[in-house]
Amino acid sequence: MLKSISNHLRLVVDDNRSADLETRFDLPGLNTFLKAFEELTSWTLQCQVSEPVRADRALGRMTMSVDGELEYLCLNPLAADAKQGMETPLVTRQFGQGLSRILTELQSTRRALWQREAELATAIPVVSDQEDASQLASRIQSVLRGTVECLDGSAAALYLLDDATSKLKLRSHWGLPHLRFVEPARPLRGAMADLEALTGKAVVLEDTREFPHWNVPEEYLSAICVPVTGPNAILGTLWFFCERVRDFSSQDTQLVEMSAGRLATELERRVLLNAVDDNQSLQDQQEAIQQWVQDRARIVPPMLDGWSVSQAQLGPADSAGFHHWRLLDQDHLMVALSGMGGAGPQGVLTSALIRGALQSQIQFTEEVVEVLQNLNQVTWASSPSPAPCSMILARIDTEDGWVESASAGTMDAYILRPHGWEPIVRDELPLGIEPEAGYLKQRHQIARGDILVLMNDRKLEPMDDGLDTTQIAEILLRHSHLTTQEIAQLAVQLIQEQVGDEQARSVVVVKRDDP
Repeated sequence: MLKSISNHLRLVVDDNRSADLETRFDLPGLNTFLKAFEELTSWTLQCQVSEPVRADRALGRMTMSVDGELEYLCLNPLAADAKQGMETPLVTRQFGQGLSRILTELQSTRRALWQREAELATAIPVVSDQEDASQLASRIQSVLRGTVECLDGSAAALYLLDDATSKLKLRSHWGLPHLRFVEPARPLRGAMADLEALTGKAVVLEDTREFPHWNVPEEYLSAICVPVTGPNAILGTLWFFCERVRDFSSQDTQLVEMSAGRLATELERRVLLNAVDDNQSLQDQQEAIQQWVQDRARIVPPMLDGWSVSQAQLGPADSAGFHHWRLLDQDHLMVALSGMGGAGPQGVLTSALIRGALQSQIQFTEEVVEVLQNLNQVTWASSPSPAPCSMILARIDTEDGWVESASAGTMDAYILRPHGWEPIVRDELPLGIEPEAGYLKQRHQIARGDILVLMNDRKLEPMDDGLDTTQIAEILLRHSHLTTQEIAQLAVQLIQEQVGDEQARSVVVVKRDDP
């Protein structure tokens, strides 16, 4: 016959609080102090969960262990026949409050050290989220505590290797004095048990007195040492200690090894979470940089009677170099287009540097060769290995259509005329490669109906032959009736058909309108 089972909720509370404050605080000498306090004042210090009835007997709240609950430190009269309404002497209360502050500060320091060691166990900087750090430390300590209780042992300790894999530092423990955290790391050299365990073997010492050369880190009569390893790295060792000589079964050893595996999982989980946070932070920074570049790429085309200017690009703005146009004095228009040989942060920073230098140089001189030479010097001096940069500058006289141009690196520029097209640049050294590089100025004229097309068409690599720009120029010539924006978009489409999305390209189109 089946017995009926009660459906009432049952709570199992593990209340193992001790009345001995020296044991609970893990503070040697505290009982001696408390005994002297009682003899001097005839009052005793006690800890209790509930708040005392009389406020003058409460000295403060504190945690009895680094991960324990808050309790009240209270004063109680020592005499058994003392009246409950007996007032606490002022000197006794001040004495107790001073001790309470000292113990609170001690527990705060212990908690900070406990959390710090758990953080260092994952080789990460100290985090500001103390609650999360406490959870990590508590999980690690819970594994150690469970191992000790399941095997009826005395203590367990987690030692992790430093970056140089030459020392083992205690990062968490259960059952050892708290001051163990401040002791220096153990040298791996000579730690025979740890070295043997790090090879992947469990070291079982049923009587440590018979194996002094194994260098057991704590003075216990029996111990087990197993490795703590991740999928790709050896993290350290886990020690289990017992204060009596005992035999360990294979099941006992397997349980310690399982605990080591759980610890490795906790540590690597925290490392992975921090890696995700770092990647998210890097992604946010990258998006902010891209937005910064795109915001500065939105330049309003100049409004000129008889002229129209447009730009289009393939790929992200942070890897396509930059374009720039500016109206100068005496009816001159300066047009610039650059191409970066390197993407990523270095290319973005170099592009921003050259853009700023270009805008500054145009204010002082309108000579295209002089501007290029000055930019070359700035790029050369800015870094020992700047990202290669190509550039073409064209200064257009909007009255008569004469164009003075100069280029650095691998750029392409064409003038599309009614019956053909004309290239106006040649390959030169990129900016920042040679401080004394010289650049050639060329002079051409744009008649009414002609179109100037600038393209940063090639990667800055010796084996890159770039685009078939002559084919692109011939196709654009057949569509010269389109607007500058349509021509720029068509050029980008033709570039994409040749190179796909492998490399960003930019196109600037300047057209002198028909009368």
